[in-house]
Amino acid sequence: MEENVSSLEMTKKTLQSVLTRVGQGMSNLRNIDTFLDLIVETMTEALFGKKGFLLLIDKKNKALMVKTVYGASLKDFDKKYFSLETSPFAPAINARTALIIPKMQYLSRGESISDEAIEYPIICAPLQLHDEVLGVIAVSGRRTGSTFQEEEMALLLNLATQTAIAIENSELNQNADKTYFETLAAL
Repeated sequence: MEENVSSLEMTKKTLQSVLTRVGQGMSNLRNIDTFLDLIVETMTEALFGKKGFLLLIDKKNKALMVKTVYGASLKDFDKKYFSLETSPFAPAINARTALIIPKMQYLSRGESISDEAIEYPIICAPLQLHDEVLGVIAVSGRRTGSTFQEEEMALLLNLATQTAIAIENSELNQNADKTYFETLAAL
């Protein structure tokens, strides 16, 4: 009973910490890339992960492209694409919900991916807005040695939804700016 109470208190503190940092980041949002870096860093630290990833769907290549990384160098993932069908992130995209993916489940699919790149277990959630999936946010590996918990999946899914909204708002702002300048040029 005491262990459950302690776990709930820790989850509450983690949630408050994440929401505070994300709220501060959103209020100072000037650059979507900086905001996405903040999201990935905050989530990775809050979930005691080793590495964090935010991947966006590249519609042209029909693959996931690494947008930002925490805990590793982005250069290691430069021009790195993950398959929408066979990557470790595919089950979350297909299920359209947060999932915990243990190493055994992924290896049973017959795929191979560098252990240096992604560690297990992985917790990931799709960046879904309306009926469209924009990408996925994931935390891989665990500094505490344990696996991820249900409450952490709910937290990640909530944050993924907020991140998808921020990405769409950024794109809408860019389109509005472009239209504004095109209008000025036409005048």
